[in-house]
Amino acid sequence: MINFEKNLTKFMTNFPGIHQYLKPLLWDINLSEEELEELFSGKKKIIRGITTQNIYVKLLSSYNWYAILKIAGKEKLREILTDDIITKLKSKTLQQKYFYARSVLF
Repeated sequence: MINFEKNLTKFMTNFPGIHQYLKPLLWDINLSEEELEELFSGKKKIIRGITTQNIYVKLLSSYNWYAILKIAGKEKLREILTDDIITKLKSKTLQQKYFYARSVLF
């Protein structure tokens, strides 16, 4: 977990403002920049009914593969591309895409 936090800190330094990528996904929910970053980083699992899983599902549903890779990075994708997250995607095509991507990456 410590290594992940170091990588996340490095990520946040290289790509300041992760909230800029996440805020459009949750336009109808009033979360601060800090709250979005806490959810995405996993520091908090739930804030006002929004879970880390909700963020991940929205991310996979909304952005293309290259944007997700840039936003999350390969190590974070390990956490995102779980059965639990992938099966929550509404599109069966997206589910297949991410199951395949996970099998190739990991």
